Amino acid sequence: MWTIAAALALVGCSRHAVYSHYEPIDMEGWERSDTMYFTVTTPRQEGTFATQVHLRINDTFPFQEITLLVHQQHSSTHVTTTDTVSIHTTNHEGHFIGKGLSMLVYTASLGTIQMSTTDTLRVAINHIMRRETINGISDIGFTLKSEN
Repeated sequence: MWTIAAALALVGCSRHAVYSHYEPIDMEGWERSDTMYFTVTTPRQEGTFATQVHLRINDTFPFQEITLLVHQQHSSTHVTTTDTVSIHTTNHEGHFIGKGLSMLVYTASLGTIQMSTTDTLRVAINHIMRRETINGISDIGFTLKSEN
């Protein structure tokens, strides 16, 4: 019974995801010049969509916070937005606060965007930390969820 309820809860949470993709980070670290690219093409329906960035880290991640630069380019409006996103990875005691066991997942909301069925959204993400190479990150992800 609990298995069915858990499965339904997972389906309910993910049914609004129009796009969700992760890009792996090199095991030797994420260089400041390494940009992660995502291309969201033609949603099945037009409407308002929430945008999110995801970060997967392990226990070798050396910081309490990471700052990312997120560029979004919308094909129909030709508007490019740039957001600076800070993701806190630990609490005040220095303990990781992400969700998961061996890999911890963090999510940051970027806001919403209007898209039609002929639109494309191009997203570029890179870190803007002082250190050139950041270790302990396994993946960067981007999700587009329907608000309708």
